[in-house]
Amino acid sequence: MVVLAAGCRGGGLAVSAASKPATTTGVTCTPAQLRVSAGPDVSPATGMNPEAVRITNTGPRRLLDGYPAVRFTDPASAAIPFRLSQSGDQMVTAHPARRVVVPHGGAAWVVLDTYRCDLGNRVRVGEIELRLAGEGRIGAIALDIAGWSYCGPGDPGSTVHVSPFEPRLPAALRQG
Repeated sequence: MVVLAAGCRGGGLAVSAASKPATTTGVTCTPAQLRVSAGPDVSPATGMNPEAVRITNTGPRRLLDGYPAVRFTDPASAAIPFRLSQSGDQMVTAHPARRVVVPHGGAAWVVLDTYRCDLGNRVRVGEIELRLAGEGRIGAIALDIAGWSYCGPGDPGSTVHVSPFEPRLPAALRQG
């Protein structure tokens, strides 16, 4: 499942139908100048599996707006149909998206979170890919943790809560 949201320039489809696509003006950006890496471990609430993602800018100043496009794949690179939500949860902020200016060498943050699979894991997540609307892949992080699995349609653990782009990690977290 690839769900598009605004990135460095232009609008796109948002993660949920209830939110408006974000737009940007005046800043051109290419995904090739952004690097994705796993952030520090985030101490989870019971049953939660937060993953902090750092997006580092290696090019000139960038403007990120909205939510990243997110794609989940299993270890064999097959897409996993998680339901995506921008509503926030115990770990992810529910604050609305805002424009984030990322200077050369600076970073923006995104936090993703899902609940454990109480009835058993169906598909283990091998990789989380982030994209910018209409711009392509920023990068991906490989996951080697048992907590990130698809639980099946309708299971609470098959929903991933996605934060908007944020200038600091605490702002992407619920307590931020």
